[in-house]
Amino acid sequence: MKVLLISEQQDLIASVRTQCQQRIESVTQLPVNWRAVGESVDLGHLLRQQQPDFIVCAVMLPIAAEDDDLRHYESVIKLCAAFAKENKTPLVLLSTASVFAPGKLNYNETDSSDSGLAQAKFYLRQEEYLQKHVRQHIILRTSWVYSADENNFLAAVVRSASANTLISFNSAGKGCPTSVHDVARVLIAILLQLDCGAQAWGLYHYASSDAAIGFQFVEAIVAQASQFDANIDARSLHFEHNDAEDSEFYFEPIVLNCQKLLNTFGIHQKPWRALLAEVVKDYFEEVNI
Repeated sequence: MKVLLISEQQDLIASVRTQCQQRIESVTQLPVNWRAVGESVDLGHLLRQQQPDFIVCAVMLPIAAEDDDLRHYESVIKLCAAFAKENKTPLVLLSTASVFAPGKLNYNETDSSDSGLAQAKFYLRQEEYLQKHVRQHIILRTSWVYSADENNFLAAVVRSASANTLISFNSAGKGCPTSVHDVARVLIAILLQLDCGAQAWGLYHYASSDAAIGFQFVEAIVAQASQFDANIDARSLHFEHNDAEDSEFYFEPIVLNCQKLLNTFGIHQKPWRALLAEVVKDYFEEVNI
């Protein structure tokens, strides 16, 4: 099975590679940095040359994404969609829970998507495009993805805790922190079943289990990070409630219902607390390289 993975998230690319190597199945990963498309990467030529069995568009743009980034990623998705349609190649799009406006718990795939965020409207537009133009598609919405990447929520918390500076975020909101390793696990599980002939195209939700308010997740990050950084002390954290969507610490206060994914693919949710320690360790290992 040959998978073309379009992303910028190095932790996701590395996690997919590691998990593929641990499996008996033969999985070849072809990583592509979406920002390089049109510059150093001729994506159309690459697709025709490699003829992947699956295409995965897994770029998670932030809420404050620039218009140029939205336009560029949209062009990448449409190029992949055109190839997928012509060659009957399944296409997987990683989308976001922020398509929903906060207001209730356990959003289903059939619930109305009414977020006013430009980023959310962008992903909803891509979802609708695939649903209209690519029959063999999987759309996987996920939530509050955390990783060891320097631009991630987790890294921002660790830096502020180490410097003993204010952490200002929508602390009372409830969401589902989801490890990038967990996202990789789910993507691989879906691809393997599709490769075995499963005809389960459509829209699905996945996030780690055990929804938490912002304070709980931050405190859990700090507790793990204090094992690696002597400057971090959970007792001296400075918090401030802030609903601003451009905050460095903003997260989607949305809880997804993942029952459809379980019923269709048999993929169970994993608790975010059980996966947090590995990502924190990854972060400090990368910092110390």
